[in-house]
Amino acid sequence: MQFLKGPIRKKIIFIVILATLPVLAALLMHELRQREEDISVAKQKVRTFLHGFSEVQRTTTSSTRALLQTIAAMPEIKNKDPEKSTVILKTLLKANPIFTNVFLLNLDGTVVALGKGKDKGFNFSDRKQFKDALSSGEFAAGEFIIGRQTKITAFPFGVPVFNDDGKPTGVIIVGTNLNHYKELFNNSDLLPGAFFGLCDRQGTRLLRIPTSKKIPIGRPIKAEVFNAARNADGPGMLEALTSDRLIHIVAFEPVRMASNKAPYMYMFMGLHKDLVVADANAEMIKGGILGVLSLCIALTVTWFLGYSAIVSGIEKLTKATTLFGRGDDVISGVDYSDGEIGQLGQAFDNMAGLLHKREKEVRSLQSYLSNIVDSMPSNIIGVTPDGIVTQWNAKAEVDFGLSKKDVLGKKIEQVVPYLAGEMKKVRTAIDSRSVQAETKHVRRVNDKTVYEDITVYPLIADGVQGAVIRIDDITNRVNLEQALVQTEKMMSLGGLAAGMAHEINNPLAGILGSAYNVSKRLFSDMDSNRRTAQECGIELEQVHEYLEKRKIPKMIEIIKESGERAANIVSNMLSFSRKSGKRMEKVDIASLIDKTLELAANDYDLKKLYDFKQINVVREYEDNLPLVMCESNELQQVFLNLFRNGAEAMNEKSYTDGKPSFWCRILRQHGLVVIEIEDNGPGMDEHIQSRIFEPFFTTKEVGKGTGLGLSVSYFIITEQHNGKMFVESVAGVGTKFIIEMPVEGEA
Repeated sequence: MQFLKGPIRKKIIFIVILATLPVLAALLMHELRQREEDISVAKQKVRTFLHGFSEVQRTTTSSTRALLQTIAAMPEIKNKDPEKSTVILKTLLKANPIFTNVFLLNLDGTVVALGKGKDKGFNFSDRKQFKDALSSGEFAAGEFIIGRQTKITAFPFGVPVFNDDGKPTGVIIVGTNLNHYKELFNNSDLLPGAFFGLCDRQGTRLLRIPTSKKIPIGRPIKAEVFNAARNADGPGMLEALTSDRLIHIVAFEPVRMASNKAPYMYMFMGLHKDLVVADANAEMIKGGILGVLSLCIALTVTWFLGYSAIVSGIEKLTKATTLFGRGDDVISGVDYSDGEIGQLGQAFDNMAGLLHKREKEVRSLQSYLSNIVDSMPSNIIGVTPDGIVTQWNAKAEVDFGLSKKDVLGKKIEQVVPYLAGEMKKVRTAIDSRSVQAETKHVRRVNDKTVYEDITVYPLIADGVQGAVIRIDDITNRVNLEQALVQTEKMMSLGGLAAGMAHEINNPLAGILGSAYNVSKRLFSDMDSNRRTAQECGIELEQVHEYLEKRKIPKMIEIIKESGERAANIVSNMLSFSRKSGKRMEKVDIASLIDKTLELAANDYDLKKLYDFKQINVVREYEDNLPLVMCESNELQQVFLNLFRNGAEAMNEKSYTDGKPSFWCRILRQHGLVVIEIEDNGPGMDEHIQSRIFEPFFTTKEVGKGTGLGLSVSYFIITEQHNGKMFVESVAGVGTKFIIEMPVEGEA
């Protein structure tokens, strides 16, 4: 420490240097943080704007889909009337200026009618939207085009036209003008140098704003940018050298027809990075210059004015720096007119004011994010690992009747007692860094059953741990699903109940009553029986002996047993037709399948077409199978649907070798009871297999099926019983449905 020895001015100078350097360092660090913050804010802003643009595109696509499907269902379009179709298409163009042109095409791609211009013999069969609309039977997107009629750059869509028999007869294609994004872009408050771009699924540029001759439409965009967007699962960001040879902060977002579909378009929005950080860089240079200048002034003042003139100012600045470091909103207290010390104090105060301003901006951003959370339609609750409530959105305030100020800082079990059990999921989510979910959580509210999906998202960032609990009310959806199940059941039972009432009950009562009376009058040792026998000149014992030798008693017993068996079948049918009470119980699956086979064998609708009893049924049940916790009526409905569908399918197949057969297998595998129902019917191709469980999908003729049977069955197994359901089929060979049901205590 020898260098500190010497004149007081030397020591003061050294002290001034030591006192000033932390301030300069703090200023520099602040400016660096500000630079990063400017970049972060710019990223958030461009991401928000881009998402808004993508929502516009999704809305445009959805509206186009609905409009084209409506037009495709009009009789004039379905009949491909050229004159009437032309009027409709022209009216469509006039009402929707976003469309560049619209065509009604034959199956070979030739034009039937168009909304603008005249038919010049163009053929559209090579266009992606035309081919995809026909192959998928659905609304389809195309690729970059320049309209053959309008010569305008557009993005096309197509929708198939079906006749009344459900067969495709043509395609409607429409081009959408993308230039409406220019107005949206020009009205945004993005920094100068920003750009917005679109490309199709192959990376061909559809639009770029602002336009540039050096960046033409219809050419591939930068490979680095396109590959980043194509390889991402969703929206993302990157910094890249774009087509204008400038480094941009680029946000991208894929646009899809549906969440399970591949993107048909990609959107990009970028900000020139140098312009984003220009203000921060200028402030950094300014702050650095100001800091160095202040240090020089301080050293000069110290050198010339000496110890007494400097110490007071240094102490004030030191104190202010200390308070500032603690986060207090302070000013130095230095007299600005006090020469260089005053200037240094003023510089410090300016810096503190600037930081205070930035803090207000951060608080404003936090308020903005809070408003986003409050606008969500779900209950959003933030908690610490100990269950302390840290976030409570507006939807939670409404649903639980508790304001944010009343719940923040309290234990979740004090605020919402029924969520106390979710803390285990919270800790699991934080420890495993994975989402934890519970579907169809049931609770009673005002004597009503409420179903909720509860999802726990972990929060692990910057040393802060916690979780977000999201609660969605799905009561209406569950009630609708249950209504669909009951509707399908009642449809299956219509013919069954009619046949039972008119063809079984009355004759069955007569058969059983007569059988019991015959048995009583022939074999009972009643006086009236003996008296009648004597009147006929025979002994009752002789009658008994004759009947025994002719095996009449055995025949009567067979009549009674058959009648009682028929009565049991009627009882099973009545039990199945009653509305389910949703009572879960342990059930013997083998017995349930056997009862269902009896029901199927006596189904009125099935008998009108063929005899189910002529189908060979092979039972392959493992021994000592465990009972399965289930709702027996719902599971019986699933089996009945499978038997009905299989029987109807086998009725359509001609058998040269063997006969129609079902193989019913039940086995136990890894804590599951596996049920296989296999037939040797016509089977299904891969396309039908991929859609077999979709609601309203059916291969039957119009009026012969709702398309709900298998979708309801799939719902009953997977949602109501936490099981799994699969299908395996080979066209021309047969079909096998596989059901996996958990065994209580083992799954």
